Amino acid sequence: MITEQYVSFGTAKLLKKAGFDEVCATFYSSKEGAPVLLHSRNSELEKKHYSRPTQALAARWLREVHGLNISACFNSNTYKSAVKGWFYMREDTNRNDPDSVYCDIQDYESYEAAFEAGLQKALKLIIKNKEQ
Repeated sequence: MITEQYVSFGTAKLLKKAGFDEVCATFYSSKEGAPVLLHSRNSELEKKHYSRPTQALAARWLREVHGLNISACFNSNTYKSAVKGWFYMREDTNRNDPDSVYCDIQDYESYEAAFEAGLQKALKLIIKNKEQ
């Protein structure tokens, strides 16, 4: 059965810190770390709760609000080994220079794992820039 892929608890915490405040059907509670069904956004939740969007919604927010496009790609012959694996790319659509694209050529086991890693890397960049 194919289901929607939700962000991990760690990514949900980064999203809140980065300013994500879109309506989501579920959220994480920091006590249990288990998802809870409730339509709300981060600004309506207690500090110990974190909106739980799908990976697709988080990626759309990054793209539309921050100009960061995340994609996961498959490489059948990575430079590290002959092992097949997934990697991610982050593109800054607000810039037009060679540094606007970042590629993490690791051998992630799945599309979702590579995509989640890309989301986290982009969120950490946003948080770092906010703190400067």
